[in-house]
Amino acid sequence: MLDLWIVVILLTFVVTNVEAQSSGNTFNQTSPRNYTNNDQEGGFACFNSSLTFDLTDVCDGQNRCPYSDDEYICDNLFCDATQFMCNFGDWFRCVPMRYVCDDYPDCEENVDEIFCDPLANCPPTCECSWYSVFCEGPNVVDDTNILKSTRRLSFRGQSTNGTGPVPISMPFNLTAYQLLIELKITETGIEEIIRSDLETLRELIKLDMSNNIIYSLSNDTFTGLNNLLTLDLSDNYIWSLPDGVFRGLTSLTEIDISYNSISSLSNDTFTGLNDLRTLDLSGNYIESLPDGLFRFLTSLTKIDLSRNVIERLSSDSFAGPTGQLDINLEFNRITVIPAHVFRGLYLRTIHLSLTGINELEPGCFQGLEGVENIELFINNITSIRSGVFEGLVDLKYLHLFENQISDIDIGAFEDLHSLEFLDLTHNSIRELKKGTFDSQVNLTWVSFSDNPLEYIEPGTFQHLSRLEYLNVVNVQLKNLQPDTFSGITSLKGLSTDDHRLCCLFDETDLCSIATSNFLDSCTRLMPNTVLRIALWVIGWGALIGNTIVLVLRCRMEKSASAKTQGLFITNLAIADFLMGVYMVMISSADVYYGEYFFLVAEQWRSSIACKIAGFIAVLSSESSVFILAIITIDRVLCVVFPFGKLKFRSTSARVGVALIWASAFVVSVVPLLVSSYVSGFYGLSDVCVGLPLNVESQENGELVFNHTSRVWEFVKSDATERPSWLYSIALFLGVNFLIFILILISYVVIFASVRKSAHSVASKGAGSSADRAREVKLAIRMSVIVLTDFFCWMPVIIMGILSQSGAVTLPVSLYAWSVVFILPINASINPYIYTFIATCGRPQTKSTTKTSTMYRTSLTETPLS
Repeated sequence: MLDLWIVVILLTFVVTNVEAQSSGNTFNQTSPRNYTNNDQEGGFACFNSSLTFDLTDVCDGQNRCPYSDDEYICDNLFCDATQFMCNFGDWFRCVPMRYVCDDYPDCEENVDEIFCDPLANCPPTCECSWYSVFCEGPNVVDDTNILKSTRRLSFRGQSTNGTGPVPISMPFNLTAYQLLIELKITETGIEEIIRSDLETLRELIKLDMSNNIIYSLSNDTFTGLNNLLTLDLSDNYIWSLPDGVFRGLTSLTEIDISYNSISSLSNDTFTGLNDLRTLDLSGNYIESLPDGLFRFLTSLTKIDLSRNVIERLSSDSFAGPTGQLDINLEFNRITVIPAHVFRGLYLRTIHLSLTGINELEPGCFQGLEGVENIELFINNITSIRSGVFEGLVDLKYLHLFENQISDIDIGAFEDLHSLEFLDLTHNSIRELKKGTFDSQVNLTWVSFSDNPLEYIEPGTFQHLSRLEYLNVVNVQLKNLQPDTFSGITSLKGLSTDDHRLCCLFDETDLCSIATSNFLDSCTRLMPNTVLRIALWVIGWGALIGNTIVLVLRCRMEKSASAKTQGLFITNLAIADFLMGVYMVMISSADVYYGEYFFLVAEQWRSSIACKIAGFIAVLSSESSVFILAIITIDRVLCVVFPFGKLKFRSTSARVGVALIWASAFVVSVVPLLVSSYVSGFYGLSDVCVGLPLNVESQENGELVFNHTSRVWEFVKSDATERPSWLYSIALFLGVNFLIFILILISYVVIFASVRKSAHSVASKGAGSSADRAREVKLAIRMSVIVLTDFFCWMPVIIMGILSQSGAVTLPVSLYAWSVVFILPINASINPYIYTFIATCGRPQTKSTTKTSTMYRTSLTETPLS
């Protein structure tokens, strides 16, 4: 048998060459083309030759033309109807038709390109080559000058600018184009396809009548088109398909009837299409699929039923196809996917998105072991029940995003051992339970973003050791445990807007944070050991020291001036005692939460305990500042104006102290009262005091999926910054700074007055070297007072000014350092300055003269009592 084929091939080659030589022509592709007798009725002119034949001699299996252009597209022993036959040299070589006229020679002698130049006598509204004619315009074409041997004929009725009338009749006399293999007539007013127009097109393999206004088809419309492979009737107004309308199209492999008005089908609609592989019925009004509709379409590989109004499916809806099949049911009204609906099918992908599904019955995918991809996104599914995905052992991709899933049964994904990709974005999941993903050992990508997810039970991800990409953006995790993500050991990318999740993984540089807060950190409340020890020591120091002050003050002298001064010092000790209470509360919180403080940092900042601690801190700080100011004013009045009538007496002192506490209380309680309208003042830092050490910034942008890293990233478009916490700025940078200036100036005045008095006494002979020593001692004590105030308030003021002006960006850890080593300075040192030193250094003898008494009182008591 093989020898017989070889003999046939050799004989054909010899005959071809003998005919070429007998023609007496040199085959030069650059020589002028000959159209002799081309206008003869039924005539066919060979390329580059004077030979002509009747059309009946074309495609008869005999190569009559020198370039065999009379047989190049016809059925033959070597190439099918979709291929071009190269018959020079390697004459039986077949190449796809898309390679013809692509400006690249695929055959020897370039025979696949030599018929592609535009023809001189082509109609003005057309573009023509020997193979193809493309016409465009609002008017029917006069095709008398178009070669009747054309293989591809295309007419687009609408003009390029959309103007002019739309043709309502067939633009060509198709009976004259018996060699056509492709016919495309679109954008016309044609309402009906007449059998007589098509019955002579025996070689036609592709028919495109899309974008017309065809209303109906008859049973004999396509009779005789036995070689037709593809049929496109999309974007028409066809409202029904008669039974057997495609009968006889035995070679048909593809039908596109999308975007028509078809509302119903019968189970005999596609009778006889045994070789059909692609069926597009999308964009119609089909309400149901009759059982057995596809029973004869055993070769079918793709069914597109998207954008219809199908409401239900049955177990026999898709019975028939035996090979690998792709079904698209998107944009329908199917509410339930029943059990066994895809029984007996070999599917790779199932498209069920945007279908209105609210229930998946257990077993609905049973028997589909070969499925690798299921698309169920944008539906109304509320739960995933056990058994829904039973048998899908080869499934790799499961798309469930944008549903209403709130409950997932334990074991719902039990059979999905091959699952690699799971998208549960934008659902209603509030809790993930341990055991849900125990079988997904190959899972590498998962997303729970845009869920009201509050709790993930520790151990949920215990078996996901291969998980590489995790997306958890816009969730509401509350009770986050240190071992929530235990088991995930291969993470390469994490998308989240919750920095705590980044902290739970060692490789935080792999974390892509959508939004961030400057307070976010992965440390405990007090970030290092030095701060923790210092906080306890200074806090208890303030408590003990000020307690002793209160005891000592109760035992001191009861003179009028002493009572006034004692009232101020006692209240100062109470204010400083409160600072110790605050520091012990912060220390206790640090011990309680430990190294996983970052997991509850946000809850802590909004807690009652934090608000109380912040309230006590501000009350202590501001009352201390105000009392130091009134003590300073009292000393100025006593020292600079010793004989003046303007003095703090017992009653006025009590009134002043009462006003101070009232003012401090109001200043401290206002943030609590307006917290529902303004961001909580006491929640602006982990230490519950809103020091103005940062500016409020806002970044604008969008979340973009990075296909390289497979995580969502926040791409910033712009950012705005503005001074934050105006209340904090006014309090710490305004009031405290003015009071510090007042104290500084007051003590300069006191020192100048005492020094002047000392010099006056010395000039009268009453002074001595001891007086100068007292003067030096007084200057030192005043310097200590001013310096302690400076180191307590000025660092905060300076840092606040620098940060609010944008000159520097301060680390969040400065809050802890400020609370430990800056704010408590006065609370810890005031007892020593105003009580202990005064008690130990009180003079034991009194001067005998009035001047000496006043002088010594100024030197010994002014800065102390």
